[in-house]
Amino acid sequence: MSDEYGNDDVSAQFGAMNIATQRGEPPMDCMIGGDNSSSPLTFESIIVGAPILKGSRFSSYHAYSIQTNVPSASAGEGVFRRYSEFEWLYTTLVAMFPGIFVPPIPPKRMFGGKDDAFIEQIRRPGLERFLYRCSKIPILAESLPFQAFVTLTHSFDVSQKTIAKLLSQRRHEHYIKTYEYYFPLVLQQELPTSIDNDFLALVDFSKQKEAQLTDLATIAGELEATVVKQVKLLGKLTTGLSNSKDLEDGFQFTPTQVTKASTLDCFGMWSTELTKSEPHFGANLFAQYVQELEDTQSFIALLSTRKSLRSTADKSQQRALSWDAPNVKCQTDKQRTQRAVDIQTSEDDRQLSVFVDKIVWFQQFQGFWENLVNEYNANMIHFATSQSNYTRNLYHNFKSFNNANGVFEDE
Repeated sequence: MSDEYGNDDVSAQFGAMNIATQRGEPPMDCMIGGDNSSSPLTFESIIVGAPILKGSRFSSYHAYSIQTNVPSASAGEGVFRRYSEFEWLYTTLVAMFPGIFVPPIPPKRMFGGKDDAFIEQIRRPGLERFLYRCSKIPILAESLPFQAFVTLTHSFDVSQKTIAKLLSQRRHEHYIKTYEYYFPLVLQQELPTSIDNDFLALVDFSKQKEAQLTDLATIAGELEATVVKQVKLLGKLTTGLSNSKDLEDGFQFTPTQVTKASTLDCFGMWSTELTKSEPHFGANLFAQYVQELEDTQSFIALLSTRKSLRSTADKSQQRALSWDAPNVKCQTDKQRTQRAVDIQTSEDDRQLSVFVDKIVWFQQFQGFWENLVNEYNANMIHFATSQSNYTRNLYHNFKSFNNANGVFEDE
């Protein structure tokens, strides 16, 4: 079943294997307290409310309220986060889980970032969509950064520093245990021998889609602006017709003077129906291409991270193999220790690279693509419904005008 954002069970798409019997001991970094004594909170709903202005007169910022179904999360004065803290959460999740698709946040705006219309129509819904989507992806929703972000009030700044320190101390075993916990069945699959070429094709496909979506978003934006202008012009036309009718009705040479057929109601209804239809050009059509573009850009960044991990693994392997070269001597304890370290690092880098390849190839891309398709279909259904209603009502509107004036047409 689709949710309010048009996503068909996002958790099933991006959070595979979220079944207790298929998962081992929870990794340390998915506990809100950093240990196994406290289980992660589950968020059935997340609402980002209208922001309030905080700070001084010379250094003000908007803080957005966050409300969830968890009572403790909204106790007291509630949870408030500024945009820069949403950025922190996004970048932290990306760094914490390489190879995992993290839903994007609405981008910064160079000018007009505090404009009321921009905040209410674009930024606030975009931030809410970001948190909602993350809450449906177990590996993200159960992580310490996300749990802290939506629950902590006064101590959040301290938590940020703690999380940054923990992140800097993460080792291969942390990544490996986390991925084994969330994707046990995915990691059991074997990658195809053509995987390197497959990823190259996927990168090329994604970049082509990025270019196409950029054009589509531009065109849809221009179309929305045109319809908004049309609504305004129809409103002016209706007002002008009303004034014209009043003038003509009030000035007649003879009692039997011929009068025009009144089009006031007809054009007024046209304006009303287009006004009802107009928001869908932005909320469903334009927003669809913008959101799909942002998602595609985030996925391209994910593929770049995957490529970087593969490059690191190749370099580690070369460094480890260099110890066995004929002209290299390994005689001292320091050399033997370094050799052992390089070999272990090579094995760890290779394992992490393979894990990420499997997760991206077998699970993340499929979930990413299914989510795009589901959102597109949902948005287009909403848009098509609005336009069919507009067309039907407009048809009956003008048909009634013709019938009233003795013009009868076939259906």
